[in-house]
Amino acid sequence: MLDVGCGPGLAHRYLRHLTLLEGVDVSESMVERGRQANPSVTYHVGDALALPFDAQTFDVAFATTVLHHVDPEHWSSFTSELHRVLRPRGMAVIFEHNPLNPLSRRAVRRCEFDDDAVLLSSRKTRRLMQLGHFDIVEERYILLTPWTNGFAQRLEAAAKRLPFGAQYYVAGRA
Repeated sequence: MLDVGCGPGLAHRYLRHLTLLEGVDVSESMVERGRQANPSVTYHVGDALALPFDAQTFDVAFATTVLHHVDPEHWSSFTSELHRVLRPRGMAVIFEHNPLNPLSRRAVRRCEFDDDAVLLSSRKTRRLMQLGHFDIVEERYILLTPWTNGFAQRLEAAAKRLPFGAQYYVAGRA
């Protein structure tokens, strides 16, 4: 499994026991932080537009709130590169902030790290993945509520196609 734009590997403590996990990020300092926090994960410094891996290396690749930092003229290169490193029938998942959610827009606007952000809709992400030769298998809005009780989970499930969640994901097979 490959985490593209992994930063310091915050999610890796939850995933490292499930599979062989690798992360790649452009920031050497973020990669070093990831190595220190998650010694069982293999980290690489590299650009998402030219991933430092052979073709057909991974079964799964995901990017969590990374694409909005990529210059829009390179969005299609990003998804094509995800496709390149996946084995046939491999799965790619792109998570992004939902620009239709006013709280998401506000959070991005206030985040210094997101100064360069260009938010893109789930429709745009789906189209980019299709242009990158993915067959879309799921698209869902998530993080509608901050709660995890039974009612909140049922509400999330019922509203998965409605653009209310703070984020969304689009999943596709290579």
